[in-house]
Order: sequence, then C-alpha cells, then structure tokens
Amino acid sequence: MIFNATDLIFNLVEAKDIVIDSVVNYTNGIINLIKYAEIKWNVADNVLNAADFILDFV
Repeated sequence: MIFNATDLIFNLVEAKDIVIDSVVNYTNGIINLIKYAEIKWNVADNVLNAADFILDFV
C-alpha cells in the first residue's frame, strides 16, 4: 500500500513536470513566432525605405 501511494506521488510529480515542460515549449513557440513576425516586418520596412530612397533619388 505504501509503495502504491509513493508511485502515485511520483507519477503526479512527473505529470506536473510534463505539463510545465509543455507550457514552456508552447511559450517558446509563441516567442519564436513573434520574433519571426518582427523580422518579416523589419524586412518589409527596409524594402519600403529603399523604394522611398529610389523615388527620392529619381
């Protein structure tokens, strides 16, 4: 009986760790998506600035 209770506690702790790892991975995924969107925005901004420079030059 004691071993079953101990196993249950270990399983609960392991399940909690798995949930925490999943949340961390999900959060990292969102952060990476935001970084990717920021990079795309910077590239688009640079292209528009280059176009403005060319139009000003012409």
